[in-house]
Amino acid sequence: MSKIEQRTISKELRATQGDKPSLVGYAALFNSPSKDLGGFTEVISPGAFTRALVSEQQVSCLYNHDGNRILGTTKNGTLKLSTDSKGLRFECRVNANDPEAMAIHARVVRGDADACSFAFLVVPGGESWTGNQRVLTDVDLHDVSVLSVSPAYEGTSVNARAEVREHATKLARVLAMPGDWKRRERAAQIAQHIAKDGK
Repeated sequence: MSKIEQRTISKELRATQGDKPSLVGYAALFNSPSKDLGGFTEVISPGAFTRALVSEQQVSCLYNHDGNRILGTTKNGTLKLSTDSKGLRFECRVNANDPEAMAIHARVVRGDADACSFAFLVVPGGESWTGNQRVLTDVDLHDVSVLSVSPAYEGTSVNARAEVREHATKLARVLAMPGDWKRRERAAQIAQHIAKDGK
């Protein structure tokens, strides 16, 4: 029986402000060998996500694959997924009124969170092997995630625009303050200012 798997890559993740705060990056790279995954390496073939995207599978953008820390979903249109010659690209519009979501955005800005990941299920016939290298050709997509852990794939890192650094620094300071209710209240106020400044 197939099981849900997770793969992580570093580099090419960035936080943007503009009209609305967003996280943009690649959750998977095509034709890029992974690190040793326990006696084998892995490559994602172009087209591995085609069926999942065409069938509009419901996918969430999470933090550290935690289902309780949702940043956006394809269901409500806050998460956009696409593929190009490089890999699986995502753009997640962050809720500026959610202090925790803005704190994660701030971590990306500051470089504390600098990796992307995706969780998947290999469908029957969706993989092939050449020696100790596995090639993924067709998978069901469960989520894409922003992470701060060691990558399985090299190739994506976090770069944030300078215009949000000041706001992110303020938010990071507030989140470090003692007193839970005061911290959340002040973080919410700063998040609202960030959203207003981005309009």
